[in-house]
Amino acid sequence: MDKMSIQATSLKRLKEKVASLETDCKLSQIQTREETQKALRMGEKIKVLKKDLTLQKPLGQTKEML
Repeated sequence: MDKMSIQATSLKRLKEKVASLETDCKLSQIQTREETQKALRMGEKIKVLKKDLTLQKPLGQTKEML
């Protein structure tokens, strides 16, 4: 009977460990998804800033000519 109790306790601990690992995995997936979205938004912002910079250079030269 003691052996069964020890096994049941061990099984319970293992189930708790699995549940904890599953939670950690889900949190990691959420964080990865958020970081990916953040990187995509930053990439789009960089494209806009580069476009703005390339437009400012010709405008500055035009102003100098005037």
